[in-house]
Amino acid sequence: MLSDIVQAALASCDGVQFDSCDTCLQCGGELAGYDVKKKQFAVLMDRNQKKVIHVLVKRFRCRQCGQICLADQPFYPDTRIGSPVVDLCVTLGGTMHFPRVTSCLAEMGVVVDRWSVRNYVQKNCHTIPTVDM
Repeated sequence: MLSDIVQAALASCDGVQFDSCDTCLQCGGELAGYDVKKKQFAVLMDRNQKKVIHVLVKRFRCRQCGQICLADQPFYPDTRIGSPVVDLCVTLGGTMHFPRVTSCLAEMGVVVDRWSVRNYVQKNCHTIPTVDM
């Protein structure tokens, strides 16, 4: 049941567009739409076939300083997968070894290699609230 919930939650993000950004992060200036970038959010296994979940992130150009800004998005800095998947890696990595986390995620149908799990756990700088089951 847990695998179905995780897969459904991640799959529901496929094609969702994130397009909210109020002001320039550098100077606080007004933003104008620039383009939309497709980013990988997660990789799921569906009947022995990988399915890549993508989200769309709008980019903006500041009218004052020319800086390109990304809309608010579900990614942590310096990560290539969505924050819910990173949170799963960090949470599971707190109680088990990295290869076991990879196996556990694979059982849920989520594809993340053990080296990425290791990097996410070691670079974790935030606390994720959890409940023992």
